[in-house]
Amino acid sequence: YFGKKKKEYEASKITITKAMGTSDVADWNMDSIMKRDIRISDEIIKTLNRWNNEYLNIPVKESEAEAPSEEDLARIEEFKKKGWI
Repeated sequence: YFGKKKKEYEASKITITKAMGTSDVADWNMDSIMKRDIRISDEIIKTLNRWNNEYLNIPVKESEAEAPSEEDLARIEEFKKKGWI
């Protein structure tokens, strides 16, 4: 199934989706998928925090960005269950 979708992913204008189309990932078991989900979720949180800080005009180094709270992590899990991420 992934082989069929890979060409579509590769043509995407969304960077993270495009990266899936050009990746050499061969493991599509539940453990490897969950690890990639966590990595992607972490990147989403960093991006949203950066956007928020830019909107509020608050300069923050990426290394100083706060870690997600338990509430944030629960919300991410809820989004995953709904298929939003």
